Amino acid sequence: EETSYVYSNLGPHNVDCGDPFWLEGCTEDYCTKQNDATEHAGKIMSIPYFISALFSPLLGHIVDKIGKRAQLATLASSILLAVHLTMALS
Repeated sequence: EETSYVYSNLGPHNVDCGDPFWLEGCTEDYCTKQNDATEHAGKIMSIPYFISALFSPLLGHIVDKIGKRAQLATLASSILLAVHLTMALS
């Protein structure tokens, strides 16, 4: 399969940073910044999981002491629903 690098209207969707032609060619800065942005986005997206891992044991201990797991689970789901609706409607 022969790859053609001739485009009448070049856009970001045409650039394949995995292809050495693009990675080492004229779009080297673009590909570097795209890879950096992808890595940064991954770090940002991992924050909720990190927070969950830190606070789950503490909150689990608190729920064990207080009791009322069903009511707390319903409250947590309601708060999550309210937050998502707020983000969706704003």
